[in-house]
Amino acid sequence: MEESSLNSTAETSTSSLEDKYRNLSKEQLLELLLAFQSLIKTPEGQQLFVQKINQSNNTLIQRRTNSMPYYREKFARELKVTIDAMLEDKKNRIYLYKNFKTISHNSLYLRIHQSFLFLIDNLDEGPEYKYAKARESITISKRSDGILLELVDSLGQPDTISREDTKQVKEKPSDSSVILKDRKSWKELVDNFISNGEINSRLVINDIWLNEEDIEIANSMFLGLEDQFIYKIRKESIVIIRIDPLHPPQL
Repeated sequence: MEESSLNSTAETSTSSLEDKYRNLSKEQLLELLLAFQSLIKTPEGQQLFVQKINQSNNTLIQRRTNSMPYYREKFARELKVTIDAMLEDKKNRIYLYKNFKTISHNSLYLRIHQSFLFLIDNLDEGPEYKYAKARESITISKRSDGILLELVDSLGQPDTISREDTKQVKEKPSDSSVILKDRKSWKELVDNFISNGEINSRLVINDIWLNEEDIEIANSMFLGLEDQFIYKIRKESIVIIRIDPLHPPQL
C-alpha cells in the first residue's frame, strides 16, 4: 500500500509540474531560459547537465537492451571486425542468407542493425567516435541473397532533369487489411511483408495494442529500409506500403 501511495504521489507531482510549465507565458519562458543559461555556465550546472544527459542515455540503452534481442556485446564485437575491415579496404560486405540457416532473413537484418547500435552506444570511443561516423557512411540493405553493407559515395553534384522526365505513373497500392486473432503474430506478418511484399502493395494490421517496446521493435525493423517502405506504427494499428526506391511517390 505504501509503495502504491508513493508512486501515486510522484505521478501527481510530475503531472502538476508539466501543467505548470505548459501554461507559462512567452515572457516567463524567456526568463526560465535565461536562468538556465546562467546555471549552465557554473561548474555545478554543467555537472548537473552532464548527469541528466547520462541518465537519458542510460535509459535509452536499457530500453534497447530489453526490447532488442540482438543488442548484445557478442554480436557487436563480431560486427566490429567487419566494419573495421570495410573502413580499411573500402570494400563492401555481404552476409549471405545461406550461411545463417537457423534465423530468418529479417532476423539477420535486425541482428546486424541492432549490433551496430550496440557498437555505437557502448564500444565507440571519443573524441573520434569512429563507429558513429562509420554508420553515416555505411548503408544496410536487403538483397535476394543476403544483407549488404555498402559504403555510400559522397553526394557530389546532381544532374539536371526536365519536368517531363520526372512525371511518373501513379499506381494505387493493392490493399491487404488484416485483423489478427493472435495479437502477437503481427511480427511474423510484418517480417513476411518486408521480405516478400511486392512494390505498390500495402499491409494493414488493425485491432492490435502495441506497447512502447513493441513500437520500438516495429520501427527498428525498417532501419535502413526507409527508401523502400512508407509505414506508420501506432498502438492500435500498423500500415505499411512498399514503394519503388527508384521511383518514390511524390508526396
